[in-house]
Amino acid sequence: MVKLEGFVLSHEGSIRGNNEDNFLLFGKNKKDPLENRISLSKSVLAGKKIAGVFDGMGGETAGEIASLMASECYSPCDIGNVRESMRRQSADANRKICATMAEHNCIMGTTAVLLFFDDRKCVCANLGDSRAYLYRGSNLFQLSADHSEGQMMIDLGKVTREEARQSGAWHRLTKHLGIPENEYIAEPFVGEAIDLHEGDLFMLCSDGLTDMVSDDEILSMLDTYGHDNDLIDIAGRLLGRAIENGGEDNVTIMLIRVTPGLFI
Repeated sequence: MVKLEGFVLSHEGSIRGNNEDNFLLFGKNKKDPLENRISLSKSVLAGKKIAGVFDGMGGETAGEIASLMASECYSPCDIGNVRESMRRQSADANRKICATMAEHNCIMGTTAVLLFFDDRKCVCANLGDSRAYLYRGSNLFQLSADHSEGQMMIDLGKVTREEARQSGAWHRLTKHLGIPENEYIAEPFVGEAIDLHEGDLFMLCSDGLTDMVSDDEILSMLDTYGHDNDLIDIAGRLLGRAIENGGEDNVTIMLIRVTPGLFI
């Protein structure tokens, strides 16, 4: 077995008056959708565990409701069943969100990025542009896939990444939760299984971090603080940099460390 040390920090940012993000950290989420600032720590022995970040969107409190509903729809599974489980649980979340939209005549949706753990392995899955990263050694790997028109244009070779980031297409999502099934059934991205190593640091985040802090900046900060500092300190520094760079959106940062020396 291996021990997973987790910490999540969620903040409304500098511009917005409400926080539409939610999360799922080993069974714990943000129960009050109107709570703007929250931090939570939880450590567990690995086995079948799940962690996720959800970036809600919609008018009034709709985004908060969508991300809360999504955070309550996902549960752990066997590592070999992640693809099937992600499809099924995402379809369930999508139906519930769409039913709420129809009932209240509103528009809402949310991204979902998740890590499924099972003993010494982990699989990333996502819908939308919230991201998951693995920091190992001095390398930062993006595990999730960005589902946006901007990323699609990059993949087609039409624009550079910088050109895409400066365009309106960067935030237009091609996949998310909250799309009626008669319009489009979104296929989640599901990555390959990753073997857990002592000292691995996983990060899940909403785009309130990655829009404000580049991957190079994140890597530099993790190289400086990610090895010896506790997760609360690392997350606080990343949030501080996002706020310093503008804080234009809600920011949720979840860090999960494979605690050294606890393989048995």
